[in-house]
Amino acid sequence: MSRYLIFAFVVLVFCGVAYSQDTCLDKLERYKLEKLENEQIAKILYSLRRGLDKQIEELYAIKREIEALIAQKKELESRLEKEKKKEAEKSSAAEEDKEKYARLAEYYASMRASKAAKIFDQMPAEDVARILLNMDPEAAAKIMGYMNPQKAAKVSEKMKELK
Repeated sequence: MSRYLIFAFVVLVFCGVAYSQDTCLDKLERYKLEKLENEQIAKILYSLRRGLDKQIEELYAIKREIEALIAQKKELESRLEKEKKKEAEKSSAAEEDKEKYARLAEYYASMRASKAAKIFDQMPAEDVARILLNMDPEAAAKIMGYMNPQKAAKVSEKMKELK
């Protein structure tokens, strides 16, 4: 406010010397209007700056959310990749087991049924079932005919489960 008074005083003194009173009053009015416009512009700029600051804060919050989602996505992709590897290993192991049982089936099928049955009576029912499932049904039936009846029954149950 004091600047305004000083300016007004300087304008009046200067105007009194150099210009007519009407010219000085016009300049004073223009100065008042400019000052008012500048204050309004300053208020508008302040309001816009506050709005921009708020939008910037919102953008940073969105950025943090996106970064968290990206991290979560990477974690899920990593877990998925691990699960795929585990499944591939299981599949590979299952394939190896299948090949082993198929090879054993060939060996036992080439033996006499009575000797294979004596060996099968000593083995776990699941292993016997897996071997027999890899044999020709006639050869498997012949071996099971020589097996202990209780063991043959257990092997039959296992075969149903595995098939």
